[in-house]
Amino acid sequence: MTKIRAAVALTLALALLATPKAHPTDIPVMDGAGLTVTAELTEPGTVRVDRDDIDRSTAPDLVSLLAETAGVSMTSHGGYGTVNAVSIRGLSTSRIQVRIDGVLVSSPQSGDFDLTSIDKNTIESITIRYGGSAAVTLDIVTRKPGGTGFTWNAGFSNTAWIPPNTGESLVDTQRLDFSLGWSDTPVRFRLNAFATRAQNRFPFEQGDTILVRTGNEMLDGSVAALADTDITPLVNLSASASLYRADKNVAGPVTTTTPGKQDDLRSLETLSLTAKRFFSPSVWARFTLAHGMTRLDWEDPATESRHSLHSIESIGFWKFFPAETLDTRFRATWKHDSLDSTNTGDARRDTVTLESGGDWRMTREWNLSADCAVLISPSLETPALMPALTLSRAFGPKTTGGLRVFKTFKMPDMNALYWAGDTTATGNPDLKNETALGGELFAAHNAPGRFRSEHSLYARWYRDAIIWQTAAGVWSPENVGEALYLGSDHRVVFTPGDGLSLTLNYAWLFTRALTGDFTFSDGKRMPYQSEHRFSIRLERSVRRYSWHIAPRYESPRFTTIMNATELPGVFLLDAGMTIQAGPRVSFHLDGRNLLNEQWMSMDGYPMPARSVTAGIRVRGK
Repeated sequence: MTKIRAAVALTLALALLATPKAHPTDIPVMDGAGLTVTAELTEPGTVRVDRDDIDRSTAPDLVSLLAETAGVSMTSHGGYGTVNAVSIRGLSTSRIQVRIDGVLVSSPQSGDFDLTSIDKNTIESITIRYGGSAAVTLDIVTRKPGGTGFTWNAGFSNTAWIPPNTGESLVDTQRLDFSLGWSDTPVRFRLNAFATRAQNRFPFEQGDTILVRTGNEMLDGSVAALADTDITPLVNLSASASLYRADKNVAGPVTTTTPGKQDDLRSLETLSLTAKRFFSPSVWARFTLAHGMTRLDWEDPATESRHSLHSIESIGFWKFFPAETLDTRFRATWKHDSLDSTNTGDARRDTVTLESGGDWRMTREWNLSADCAVLISPSLETPALMPALTLSRAFGPKTTGGLRVFKTFKMPDMNALYWAGDTTATGNPDLKNETALGGELFAAHNAPGRFRSEHSLYARWYRDAIIWQTAAGVWSPENVGEALYLGSDHRVVFTPGDGLSLTLNYAWLFTRALTGDFTFSDGKRMPYQSEHRFSIRLERSVRRYSWHIAPRYESPRFTTIMNATELPGVFLLDAGMTIQAGPRVSFHLDGRNLLNEQWMSMDGYPMPARSVTAGIRVRGK
């Protein structure tokens, strides 16, 4: 194992040392074991995952998809359907703003959003943006009805633990998905559905004993529908609705003696009117009205709780094109959140967000983007300003680079403020608002037919950063004073031809918590943040066959700000193969954690052992 790690590390180091500088037209996504994904030049420094990349991925859910394609880090309580979250540049889901077709879906109760509840087959594209109204924004655009005639698509897969500890472990997890659409009618329509059964009964080591993880069985499923029609050649009306339901057994950490039961129900309904011309040929506009509902019921031997959240959101979005070299935009959002919870009581929050920005192509080489968001709420004494500025330059036909600076602001979520004290957690009504200043240098290069690369160096300085900490088994949020995030991301994709590609990724993250009497010399790192992550992905496509092999490494992580407990680093190996049996049928085989590493993403929660997933996909008209 040591020789393998050393060889992989040496390969990565040599590749990075040989990396040329960077380009505008084809910017690859940064950092992570995954598919070759590109970002558009119109948004310098962003990360974009397109529909083609999603189709090529066999990831079971959106969190795994982002880890494979966009290279983001993920944390998990182990197995499908447990608490899974992404971490982007050291920021957890609670600091990542998630929007679906422009609608903000991040929970005001917890700050999080369950990405597992979104069917990846409903997604057209995913864009990760830095700065603006949040330090990181995850913009998800859903698929619209398209093509001609009637189309359908179905897939089925089964996951087995290898070697099997019982016969049942050969049929541990099954997933079925289906979609159909038609477009040769005045009203175009698309329907997607999926269902998953997961036992999550995998073996793990505890000392010298091999145990089987149990108690995490779950069922979940989702139905999503979208219809749209052209009222006139310039005006489009669309409506969508989605419903997600999950029935989960929650074992908790391996030391727990009180497993729980959780029922999740989530819905989102939207109605949008889009005008390609709004009183002027140079104005594009969209108006959206949305309602979201989240219900969570929890029960364990000691407690019961119920949480019901309703959100209503109205959005007006305009784009102006006053000149050939200037694009401007304006967005106004009103959002009302109503929470009824046994732990927080009745809580209400109203916010108005005003966002304006523009892109100015100053010369053929230089481009300037400026944005400013203003957050207004009765919870704030004064409106909060969040400006962002991006300056980029093309250095010839193959290289681009730039600088981005921004300020962000975050109010404490409702749980952090109002959670009534119990044996597991307590809120903190004295929390301060969280602010941060950030900046990024980025560069990209493209040599068609040879390689592509993207590099960034970023920094963020937080004041009053909100972190949940545990003391004597009771979790509570606190402002950690100040915190520093300094890092760099690098991605290089070699394409020598003959269907072969080699992707090298490296991410470095330096963090310091400066709460209380801590100083830089104390060296306290932020919890659950690896300092080093690297991955290599070798893949080849020949005729009807494609295969890939993907080793990756994450360095050790501390579990608290005190840095008293450290989770060891881990080296993982994944591999897979896809066979196109015909124009409409394909088979895939994926192996994960093939070296059968015993590790934890979160303290007390073993991660799945070696597994193999076999699946089939059928397409038709």
